[in-house]
Amino acid sequence: MSKKKQYMVVWKMDIEAENPIDAARQARKIHLDPGSEAVCFEVTSPAGVMMHVDLQIEGEEENEIEGEWLEDSKSGRFKRVTTTHEASTWVCKECGKADVDPYESGCDSCGAEPESY
Repeated sequence: MSKKKQYMVVWKMDIEAENPIDAARQARKIHLDPGSEAVCFEVTSPAGVMMHVDLQIEGEEENEIEGEWLEDSKSGRFKRVTTTHEASTWVCKECGKADVDPYESGCDSCGAEPESY
């Protein structure tokens, strides 16, 4: 059984309202409606990788949360994962920080050294 992880999930939409409370109430009503098409979210993994998730196309490759593994760096301290259908990022395998540069600066979060050429 896999251990659950903490994700940040954000749902955004533009709403015309009289005030912030009215806007929040309208958003809540839309969100609770089972027939609502407000099913797109920004999900950030514990490693800091942000993905756009559309539950109407759940399971398709555009919705790969955590990112699909693409490759490891030469030393194995870093991995490259997908962030969207056409983009990727390097992640430090020691601390999980995303958007690191394994060849120039390494990881400024945990101090993992950059790869040697």
